This record gives sequence, structure tokens and C-alpha cells, in this order.
Amino acid sequence: MSDQTEKKDYESLRKLWEEKVENNPKTQSFLEPYKQSDWKDLYRQYAFNKMLAYQNADYYRKHNESRQNQWIYYATRHLAMIQQKKLFDAQCRWRAGQEVFEGVEICYDFKILEKNVMSCNFLEEPSSYDIDLYCQYLIHDSSFEWYYNDYSSQWQDYSGFKASM
Repeated sequence: MSDQTEKKDYESLRKLWEEKVENNPKTQSFLEPYKQSDWKDLYRQYAFNKMLAYQNADYYRKHNESRQNQWIYYATRHLAMIQQKKLFDAQCRWRAGQEVFEGVEICYDFKILEKNVMSCNFLEEPSSYDIDLYCQYLIHDSSFEWYYNDYSSQWQDYSGFKASM
């Protein structure tokens, strides 16, 4: 379909919508308090806006989906941070000889698990308590931005953490 044909289709739709809204008794009763000389412009504007929305529907749909997905993306990142903390705690218990974890034989295994912490089979899913505790941390820790921007690396660097203390 050529651009010309597409434009004609939108134009015919615009005219159809303009006629529909103009001939709708509900529209007429709604517009009664307004000057009748403005009605024709309102019909045109309504049909034009509807045509624009129709023309750009794919863009608006993708835009809305990306806005919805952005919250899923950020929520997943924050849940991963909770899991990274749990993995670090598990690493400390493992190093102390308090626990044994399937698939962990050497310290470096924690670095491997760090890369896909959401799939770590021995960590429990974040509970509502974990999330509440994390939210309290975010409220009270002013250095969070640094951690957030660098969230995916060095979480399981036990030696580096120990050296910094």
C-alpha cells in the first residue's frame, strides 16, 4: 500500500468519524450549552484527534509497553540486589564451614553464581520482609546511587570487601 493510499484511508476515516460524531444525539445534547457556531469545529477536531491516535496507535502502544516494562526492569534489578546480599551471606556461611551448597566447591563458584543470581537454586525467593528491609535501607542510605549504578559487578568479592574493612 502506498503512502497516498494510506493517507486517503485515514482521511476517509476522519470524515466518517466526523459524520458519526455530528449525527450522534448524545454529542448534540452534550454540546447544547456551547455556541452552535463552534460545534462544527469541535466535530472536526474530535475526528482529527481520533485519526491521529489511529495513525500513531503502534507508536503509542509501544511507548506504553516500554513504560510498563521499565518498572518490571527496575523491580527485577532491585530483587536481584536482595538476592546478591543473600548470596553474599551464604558465601560467608560457606567460608565459615557452617553450610554446604550444591554446586559450590570453591570460592570462585560464588562469582559464577553472581552473574545469574536470580537463578541460584539454594537461595529462597525474596520475602515481603526482605523487600521491606531493603526499602528501609534505600530510605536511610545516601550512598545507594553508587551501588545501583554498579550493581552487577563485584557483589561476591569477599576478599575485596574484607580488605576494605
